[in-house]
Amino acid sequence: MELRRRRFGLLMFALLFLFFFGFYLFNQRYTTRWIYWFDDWIFYADTSTYYSTMKNFSLEGEVRKHPLFSVLVHPMVAVAKTVFDIKTRQAVKMVIAAVAALNIALVFVLLYSALADVHTALLFTGFYGVLFSNLVFFSIPETYSLTNLGIGAYFILTVRFHERITPYRSVILGITAGLGALLNPPLGLLLFSLYTMCLLQHGLRQGLKLALPPTLVAVFIFTGANFLLYGFDYIEHSQKLVSRWASFSNYFDPVKWFNVGISFFIFGAISPLQELERSIRLEHALAYFHSPIKAVIVSIFTALVAYSLTTAARRRTDMLLLASVTWIVVLYLFYVYFNPNEAFLYSPQIQVPFILILATGFDEINWKWKQIAFLVFIFGVGYINMRCFLS
Repeated sequence: MELRRRRFGLLMFALLFLFFFGFYLFNQRYTTRWIYWFDDWIFYADTSTYYSTMKNFSLEGEVRKHPLFSVLVHPMVAVAKTVFDIKTRQAVKMVIAAVAALNIALVFVLLYSALADVHTALLFTGFYGVLFSNLVFFSIPETYSLTNLGIGAYFILTVRFHERITPYRSVILGITAGLGALLNPPLGLLLFSLYTMCLLQHGLRQGLKLALPPTLVAVFIFTGANFLLYGFDYIEHSQKLVSRWASFSNYFDPVKWFNVGISFFIFGAISPLQELERSIRLEHALAYFHSPIKAVIVSIFTALVAYSLTTAARRRTDMLLLASVTWIVVLYLFYVYFNPNEAFLYSPQIQVPFILILATGFDEINWKWKQIAFLVFIFGVGYINMRCFLS
């Protein structure tokens, strides 16, 4: 039985990868060519910068924040050009589609491992693939698709380890968080999910003792790599970045909190826009009520979120859900501090644990038609988001 389940999981992994590879390759036919020449064209994403990095290996400029991005992606582009004998832009598009498809397939692995019902795992994998922020940022030259691979890998390990956190397992999670931070520095905050599990399973003293080695490992990987590459210039560069984009005063501004919340949990799932724009603002939320379809879809989604969060609150001893909630809360707090005006740009980073929480809540709904109803809902979300994207 276990062997059959593994074979089925592997088959679905391959099929999902192939389907979404074609899907995201198709999407790129409809992205404007300006994104390859200019940054800030779509939601202030640095598309031109990262397109150049994918073409020509570099660890300078904006890529200093994501040194592992260039190390991983540029060789993939070079291999695609050589193997398929295609031009650079075509190779870049293939790599973008492949990384996006791998994201979707890994989310299936996560849900398939965490949930008892395979149909729920498949439904929420499809839902993850058409979430608005994923649809946009997985289809353009940016770091967020690769970042989400790091988050997905961390939570797949968490599914395996969450029932019993040992010193060995905690160090593995620390290594994953450290490497993830080289993809995108906020991924170092994944350690807080580990801290939650350590403290709740082992108590304060033993929990802190268990959390120390993975913390040191993660810090060593992240700072060691950055000092090796950039020396003490790394400190100056980090200070400039923080002084430009971050402020503790943001915590005293309710608008900042609201903007991050709606960008993460609503805009990230369902587009309020008719077409892609350079920015998305709070007032765009009113557009949901200009269309009956959008109003119904958003209302259903809000109800599902509320029910799932209630379910998570009831299951206070479920380490996997607690680790997921911890990551979302920590990330929310961080992006209120760091550049909250462009929070939508960072919304893909909550989607992996968020989809796990939603799927867990959905799994507890006792209604025989729920899966058919949710499939219709996914098509509704996909229609709204694709209509905006293709326009």
